[in-house]
Amino acid sequence: MATKTDSPPAVEPRPQMRLRAVNMSGSPALGVGNPISLKIEPERTVLVGRNGAGKSAIIEAMYLGFRYPMVARQAGPSSFHVMLEGDDGRQLHYSYQWVSEIQKLATADPDSLLPKRRWSEKCWWGSEKTQPVWDLQDGKLILVGDSQSPLSLPLGTSLLQLGFEVGGVERVHEEIGILSALCRSTRIGAGVPREEQNRSDVLFRLRKLEGRQYWMAVGPSQHRLSVPLLRIMRWFDFDKDQFKHFEDLGKLLGVFEKVEVETYKISAGSSDSGELGALLFDKVNAGLLADGTLRMIETLVSLISRAPGTILLIEEPETAIHPGILTKLLSVIESYSHDRQVVYSTHSPLVVSHAKPREMRLVERRNRATHVRNLSTEESGNVVKYLEDHGNLGEFVFSGGIDDGA
Repeated sequence: MATKTDSPPAVEPRPQMRLRAVNMSGSPALGVGNPISLKIEPERTVLVGRNGAGKSAIIEAMYLGFRYPMVARQAGPSSFHVMLEGDDGRQLHYSYQWVSEIQKLATADPDSLLPKRRWSEKCWWGSEKTQPVWDLQDGKLILVGDSQSPLSLPLGTSLLQLGFEVGGVERVHEEIGILSALCRSTRIGAGVPREEQNRSDVLFRLRKLEGRQYWMAVGPSQHRLSVPLLRIMRWFDFDKDQFKHFEDLGKLLGVFEKVEVETYKISAGSSDSGELGALLFDKVNAGLLADGTLRMIETLVSLISRAPGTILLIEEPETAIHPGILTKLLSVIESYSHDRQVVYSTHSPLVVSHAKPREMRLVERRNRATHVRNLSTEESGNVVKYLEDHGNLGEFVFSGGIDDGA
């Protein structure tokens, strides 16, 4: 069994790596046995297509595919391959495959069964044959060029899941770091983050554990809403610069002017004493805000929380947002894209018009399977001509300029 090492050694930084391609299969929503190959642009990639074509299914599969090596609670595609490219042109590849099996438990019950995951993965620079980095098959990790015996990992476990805790992998800490950042990518689903039909105050209770204080949501579960709000409250407590940055972005977009955390002491005589907190936007509890405002808050928190090297996946960024504010929001997102990439799915001409023709990906549903492609040479030529005649890309796509763009 591999042993734990202290901390990753210092490595000379390489040019920035960007995701350039995703290949995946084994996601039922995309079609049984149907492979998806998606080219990713350096800053922004926009998925368009008719309702039911599979845009959201691609976003979800990418998100699960990124996270599955590190968080194996919800299965992603059974086969997943990514290619990242540095500013110097070097390419880093990582691929994995998994198969779910059933094994008997060692109990008195002869019918007791437990799902088991068989896992294999590879990492390489450039050519798999000429610059391999590691190869993991059924718990046996081979570091290419290492003369020692293979390291043993728990069955069904990715090297990325254990990361720097694995002793003997110091040579590949750089690759682990690059891919681990990709695994921490963020997804903003369709719709608004409000999970209750009616608006109600959102409150948090201050808890203490092992000498540390942290906030927890109170009342009915609204996980999607409480996650960004809790992050803002942590910024208020521990990172004033980030808190002010978030507030400044809200002012810039005209969404809110002032963000405050208000606390309330619970009477010591009550059954549950302690401290409650609420996040107020211009004196209004976050749970009472408009749907569009909540969507903007969720997007801004996800945007500025992401570390360089991660991907932000956004389904329908136009949801519940005024077109004038949406234009500003897209510009803010673009200002972050120099070191963090964004993938959108959209039905909005405004979002499409904000992109370049080479950033468009057309999603189609044929023969019970989802397919994605770039613009053809003819379509690209038609776009250029249309734009020269003072139209915009959104109008071109959604007026039938591309057959499946509606």
